[in-house]
Amino acid sequence: MQASDLRTAFCDAMFDSTDNNLNPVEEQAIFNVRSILNDPNNLSSYISPLPILQIKLLQLLENPEVEFHELSSLIDQDPALATRVLRTVNSPMFLTRGKAKDLHSAIKRLGISGISNIASSILMEKVRPHKPIYYKMFGRQIWEHSLHCAFLCRGFSKEQGEDEFSGHFLGLIHDVGKIIIFNCLNDAFSKGILEGEPGSKVFKEMMSEMSGDISYFIAREWNLPEKFWMAMFEQTTEPQSTLAVSLHRANYCAELYLLHEQSKITEAELNESIDSLHCNGVVWQEFLGKAKHLAQSI
Repeated sequence: MQASDLRTAFCDAMFDSTDNNLNPVEEQAIFNVRSILNDPNNLSSYISPLPILQIKLLQLLENPEVEFHELSSLIDQDPALATRVLRTVNSPMFLTRGKAKDLHSAIKRLGISGISNIASSILMEKVRPHKPIYYKMFGRQIWEHSLHCAFLCRGFSKEQGEDEFSGHFLGLIHDVGKIIIFNCLNDAFSKGILEGEPGSKVFKEMMSEMSGDISYFIAREWNLPEKFWMAMFEQTTEPQSTLAVSLHRANYCAELYLLHEQSKITEAELNESIDSLHCNGVVWQEFLGKAKHLAQSI
């Protein structure tokens, strides 16, 4: 499988292939997505704005000179985040030096990287789908793919001298557009449009292209730093910046892994594609050893 064949890889893994004609479910989903792209006011019905505290935390985490007491002071303002940090550091995975009794000591033990992973994952949990039946059908794959891409993008970014947090965060949010499309599909099903399943080639191509546009649009709406939304924009052209190149490689690798896990491609095809993308290095090998456990690690 060549890189040029990967444009619809995620949709191929998510949906079985049908004929090339759009069915009523697909038509309604596309209509909903276009209404968002054509009118920004419709976005609020599908995704929440980024809380001010989250924006401040992202700005702090981007600063390599940030002090632990600054993080502690800010995180303490968000009870859910503070509780999550303490619970994580006192879990069996981290509990090696006794129980952390306060937020400041928990943050020092986790380090900037650990706090970054928790904070960005909590952010995405607020926007990922939660309805059990639809989450099982589509949402789980989107969430796991985002975690895989975040791990890979962090590693590739570090190799290129970019800070790990930026790579992790970009990989995690790059597919927020797919969550919107997933919600648009939910709307189509909830309106009783049950004729057909999403899977036509035309639908997959349109959704793959439109999800990238929506992700870029959301990053701008959230007032994220320019380097994040520019890296998303560059996915539609020729990636140039370090973050854009890292995301491009990470996304393809994560999609290939998903295809292989679902027996859509063989192990030989997986390895051949990874080699052609020049990704078969330390980061990829580390990912293979941890991929099945990433969803449970945050």
